[in-house]
Parts: sequence; C-alpha cells; structure tokens
Amino acid sequence: MGRGRLKMELIANERARKTTFQKRRKGMMKKAYEFSTLCELDVCMVIYGPKQTDRPPELHTWPENRDEVDRIINKYKASIMRKPAKKTFDLSDLLRDRKTKVHVDIYRARKEMYEAKYPTCDERIESFSENQLEALLNTLDTKLESGKRTLLNKRKQSAECHQHQIHYMGKAAPTKIMLMGGNPNNNITGESSSQKQPFV
Repeated sequence: MGRGRLKMELIANERARKTTFQKRRKGMMKKAYEFSTLCELDVCMVIYGPKQTDRPPELHTWPENRDEVDRIINKYKASIMRKPAKKTFDLSDLLRDRKTKVHVDIYRARKEMYEAKYPTCDERIESFSENQLEALLNTLDTKLESGKRTLLNKRKQSAECHQHQIHYMGKAAPTKIMLMGGNPNNNITGESSSQKQPFV
C-alpha cells in the first residue's frame, strides 16, 4: 500500500514540525550535492531554520563552505548586472507609438499633396544632353536673378512709400477746433465777437 497524499499546510505540532524540517533539509542537501556533482554545476542553497524564541534561526547552506556560497552569489549578481532589463510595454508606450505613426502618415500625405501640386522635377530632364542641361541651368539662373531684383525693388518702393507717409503726416496743418453750433470766428474759449477788440 502506497503512502497517502500529503496535505500541504502548516504542521501544527511543533515537535513534528522540527522533525519534518530536519528530514527535508537533509534530503534537499543531498539532492543539491547530487545535482552539482553529476552535472558539474554551481549550486547554491540557503535555508533558515524554524523561528526560535531564545536565539535567531539557524542558517544552513549548500555548499557548507561559506566562501563557495559567496562566490556563487557574487557570480549571480554579476550576471544580473550585465543582463539588460526587460522593457515593459504599457499603455503610454502604445499611445506614443500610435501618435508617432499618425504624425508620419500626415507628413507623407502632405508631402505627396505638395509634390502633386508643385512638381519640382520633369522626367524629360533625364534625356537631356549636356548642352541642353547647361542651357536650362543658365535660364534658371537668369530667372532667379530677375526674381531677386524684383523683390529688392518692391521692398525699396515699400520703404519709400512708408517714409513719404510719415513726412506728409508731419507737415499736415493743425485743425482748428470749433465749438458745436458756434460762430466760426469764436475760438475754443467761447469768447463772443463783442468781447473781441475791433480789427484796425
């Protein structure tokens, strides 16, 4: 008759719990030794014994040599430091990628529309001879210089017009202020014609 299924829960009886700990610890140590020897591996195991009221829990390690334990632990830490952390992909990353893709699509669409509306290259240029290309470049240079001169003239005319307006406004005659409904001969102080001295 085989052994019954073990119920996985805390052993209530303290003495039975300590006995089980000692048996299982020895079995795990034996398995670690076999695993390390048969496969030629670095195996490390750290076990803290049951809690005790009068002293700290007892420490058990495999290998029993603490220097070997430190060597294996340091080897593990070094491998963790060299290994790049795995990047997690969350909602903010998804939204950022979507936003970037939308911007790229908008840029491509605008570029295609601009190129269709303002074509900058004629496929016939590919078949031009050297003389034809030189003539085309000379024509473009002439047009460019003409455009620059036209732009400079327009800027000069605009500046002269602005200066003329300022000069005209500076020489404008002052406006005589009249009283509403009064005599044009009356000044702003409201003096009547009878109060004025007769003109000699």
